[in-house]
Amino acid sequence: DCYKTLFPPPFKMGRGGEASYNNLGRGGGVGGVVAPAPAPSDGFGSDGSDNGLVGDSFASSGNDRESMKVGVGGFSLHRNLSVRSSSSAPLKFGEKPTANNPAPARFLDNHGRRIATGFLAEFPWEPLGNYKYLLFVPFAVQVAMGWDDADHWAFHTLAIAAMRYLMACAWHFASRCEAISGRTRINLKGVSFAQVDREENWDDYILLQALVVQAFHSFCPGFHSFPLNNSAGLWQMLALHVGPTEFVYYWFHRYLHHHSLFQKYHSHHHASFVAEPVTGSCHPFLEHVGYTANFAIPLLGTWLFGGASVAMFYIYLLGFDFLNELGHCNFELPLLTKLLDVVPFARYLLYSPAFHSLHHSRVNTNYALFMPIYDHIYGTADPTSTSLSQTCAAGRKYAPGCVFLAHGVDATSCLHLPFMSREFASKPYPGENIMRHLLWPVTFPLMLAMWAIAPLQPFVAERKEILNRSPPKRPDGEDKPASPYLQLQSWVVPRLGWHYFLPFEHKRINSIIRTAVLRAESEGQRVIGLGALNKNEQLNGGGKAIVEELEAQRGGKRLDLCVVHGNTLTAACVIKGIPEGTREIVLTGATSKLGRAVALYLCEKGVCVLM
Repeated sequence: DCYKTLFPPPFKMGRGGEASYNNLGRGGGVGGVVAPAPAPSDGFGSDGSDNGLVGDSFASSGNDRESMKVGVGGFSLHRNLSVRSSSSAPLKFGEKPTANNPAPARFLDNHGRRIATGFLAEFPWEPLGNYKYLLFVPFAVQVAMGWDDADHWAFHTLAIAAMRYLMACAWHFASRCEAISGRTRINLKGVSFAQVDREENWDDYILLQALVVQAFHSFCPGFHSFPLNNSAGLWQMLALHVGPTEFVYYWFHRYLHHHSLFQKYHSHHHASFVAEPVTGSCHPFLEHVGYTANFAIPLLGTWLFGGASVAMFYIYLLGFDFLNELGHCNFELPLLTKLLDVVPFARYLLYSPAFHSLHHSRVNTNYALFMPIYDHIYGTADPTSTSLSQTCAAGRKYAPGCVFLAHGVDATSCLHLPFMSREFASKPYPGENIMRHLLWPVTFPLMLAMWAIAPLQPFVAERKEILNRSPPKRPDGEDKPASPYLQLQSWVVPRLGWHYFLPFEHKRINSIIRTAVLRAESEGQRVIGLGALNKNEQLNGGGKAIVEELEAQRGGKRLDLCVVHGNTLTAACVIKGIPEGTREIVLTGATSKLGRAVALYLCEKGVCVLM
């Protein structure tokens, strides 16, 4: 009966525009509450198109990069990053690159059109590629050789940079991990490959600010000999941020939304409709210079007032990144929402992720840095910010659908899970990235720990949905059709490929698969598909042994969902393609496993099969 669960073709991969990367292939987010229409422009922004807040849209195929390769934890596309040659004419805003006139992928929007065409839009180290990290080498040499100064400035520079990288990784993990953010996500669209390419150099600001602070320390008289801590100076720093920095940022940000500057610079940031933690640091070079000058006010001002300390640099830079990534994390924190609701005036002093998501969705609203009070003062605060925050924080229930049960290949394949590394997850497995091999000392111990202490249950890697233009009728026979959206979930068994060849592991692996089947049934899922070695004949006979065991425990009562795998689905598709009323067929091709299943089913239905 497994073919009865299949929807008739054709499928339409969503309601949106671009291909996105995730472990189910091309697709976007799960549908939900649709945001109201965008607010009208106030003359400082772009056209304010509806970008799909809270599940308005689902990213679809439509990208010409069709080289796809399966990787455990991810379908990935080969990326075609091009660098503009020095002899080609600069592309204009909105112009698409050609073979003779390419453009850097970081300056293309989701439709492949050039954005951010202004003067000094590219960073000076753009031609270096990943060799830009060599700019950190002088700091490392000073520390290693003992040439650091009395302030240990090189050490602190490297330590702050490392902490900023780790914080970004932690926020990325939280924003992509279904167990943490799956039910409170704000914008449910998928993340496009173009966005991943565009934000690949998100960390340029860390390098820029490290060099700027180093220049001040080296050439500015008196900018040295800092104490470790100065409590009074920290309060001065906070006052300077709340006052000048927040005020200047608000108007600088609004000015960047003027049509001319928006096209030349700020369009680069707003090309990312679905905000991710690193999105907040993705801007053209000259725009980053302006931000750095503004964000230096609290640090330089505190120094001029005599309150500077080493702790000031750690607290401000790391605190700034924390709040910036909070605003772009694309999920609500229920505790933060409750705090903002309980504490008087808190929503004027600290924004929520939903507050800034509305800025990305509607463009011409919610310009504030971290403090919405300036939006309220100047009339640009979106009135739905609070209600959206509360709605998302309350969580949502996902409609039942289908589950695909996968497993890892080797230790480094875990890096291709969407919440582990956006860089690896957007590329094919195994790929040619040398970092995969360099990270073995990290991934191998993690694999051993997962094997030894991992719970005997799968985890959700990602949720997606597919729009079916020909939805089936309800199974209870009602005329009203069922939901036109097929909900998809990808679950992962916490085991790797070689575990399946250890006979003493079969019992535990089957226990995990059995738990997955029962869990899917309790959630109302219609189908669970066993991927890769989860359907191994020696393990469980293609899932048959598990189904028979569960049904025997119920006294012969059948499961409320279908347990399928690639072979059964292929057979179901063949059977589904045979016109009704056919009385005789000739079966050719693979007549072993698939052919036998098709032939036996048709014979039971009274169809004459010639082989």
